[in-house]
Amino acid sequence: MNGKSYQVGLCDQKKHAETGEPPELTEGTAVAALAEHVLSARFDDLGTEAVETMKGRVIDIVGCAIGGANAPGNKGLIDVVRSWAGRPEATL
Repeated sequence: MNGKSYQVGLCDQKKHAETGEPPELTEGTAVAALAEHVLSARFDDLGTEAVETMKGRVIDIVGCAIGGANAPGNKGLIDVVRSWAGRPEATL
């Protein structure tokens, strides 16, 4: 990617669990490499084919959302998800 070597790892999980502080991304992790790549990417870096493919995917997602908006079972799913709101086990 950029000549640096990266370890697979997210953060110091034990420290994160003990302190509750957000994990720090340190150079050398796969996550840091991905974050560096994403943050340095610009729209102009994307090829025409990639842009056209993504346009098609966005249109597909919107179409599926509209088509399934009133599908049977959605109300039950919405009720379940709403029941999770504000519960202690769902906090981050």
